[in-house]
Amino acid sequence: TALFNRIGIRLFGDRPSLLPDQSPPPDEEIPRYPPFMKGLPAAPVERILSTQVDLIQAIEHALSLPDDLYQTIAAPVIARYAAFSHLLPASESHHHRGAGGLFRHGLEVAHWATQAAQGCLFATHATPRERKEQELRWRLAVCFAGLLHDIGKPVSDMAVVDRQGEHTWNPCDENLTDWAAQNGIDRYFLRWRENRHKRHEQFSALVIERVLTR
Repeated sequence: TALFNRIGIRLFGDRPSLLPDQSPPPDEEIPRYPPFMKGLPAAPVERILSTQVDLIQAIEHALSLPDDLYQTIAAPVIARYAAFSHLLPASESHHHRGAGGLFRHGLEVAHWATQAAQGCLFATHATPRERKEQELRWRLAVCFAGLLHDIGKPVSDMAVVDRQGEHTWNPCDENLTDWAAQNGIDRYFLRWRENRHKRHEQFSALVIERVLTR
């Protein structure tokens, strides 16, 4: 996980928010202190995916899977990760801190890792024929490892609540989009936890089944 984090920061740097800041209209309310938070919209998964079409297609190309395998194995995992991470940022004040940063960062590292896997020799103790048969599986495993290396952050780093603070999302139970739909939530809000540095690495196993199926 630490390696993937360093890779993502080194290669891709600090990405701007997917929802860039714009000058407010003249009648826009002046934010008070503490800042007024409008929250993040509970948009459909399809809209989240549509913001990253180019990068998702680049991952598909790098995987080089037969189309039927990509559509039945890889594409659903990417879609479920979009439903899980949604518009959450990857950090409060570091890399990919804008809306959608967690999903974007996972895709970026997945893409780089998949490309790197093409030049790696896996299963070195296997026969050449066995290695050839396993090559696509290893590449897919590396891709998913990159995609999901920060999946524990919604558990350890932040709390997601509705406008009134009555409903809190439990990432271990359901995807964010399912939680929002079941509770009639149109916007959600973040509360950052204290002492969260590196804690997400301990929680990945608790939520990985939200995205990866058997």
